[in-house]
Amino acid sequence: MAGHRRRLIIGGLLLFLLWNVATYMVFSRQAEQGSTQIESSQSLNERLNRLQEQMKDQMNINEQLIKDIIQQKEAILKGKKLVPAPPANKNVDLAAHEDTSKSRPFKLEVANKVTYPYSSYVIPVLMIACNRPSAIQRSLTNLLDTRPSPTQFPIIVSQDCGHQPTAEAIQRFGDKVTHIKVGFCFIWM
Repeated sequence: MAGHRRRLIIGGLLLFLLWNVATYMVFSRQAEQGSTQIESSQSLNERLNRLQEQMKDQMNINEQLIKDIIQQKEAILKGKKLVPAPPANKNVDLAAHEDTSKSRPFKLEVANKVTYPYSSYVIPVLMIACNRPSAIQRSLTNLLDTRPSPTQFPIIVSQDCGHQPTAEAIQRFGDKVTHIKVGFCFIWM
């Protein structure tokens, strides 16, 4: 019995020592992690402060841009000349497509001669049409009513199908538009 008791005491002492070593290691690791957490939280705070400063700088830039946009808008509304200045003697005749009928109550009144800064450029307008004759007629009418110059803004209509009513709607506009017919039509299943 004495041997059994002795083994029990030695086993208890070993277990007690093992428990103390394990506890010591757990607490020492937590202390090390605590110091690295403090360091990482300090670096996180530094990064957040830098980010906050960058955001303040960006907000200042945005505010300045908004002020510049408002100044440009006011200048346009007051009719001031803005950069780029229009080239000399580049007048565009708006009377060529003026609608004299009263069927369009929302038509804006514009002067007969308008000077554009880039009136020497040609900017073609391309329309794709297929199977919608009323839509193409309405769209072309609106384009012709609003385009300032037939030479600067030529209208090209590409008909991508053989739909005859659409072709007839486009041909009604005659020389005012260029009609391109594509002779095939895809059918999707």
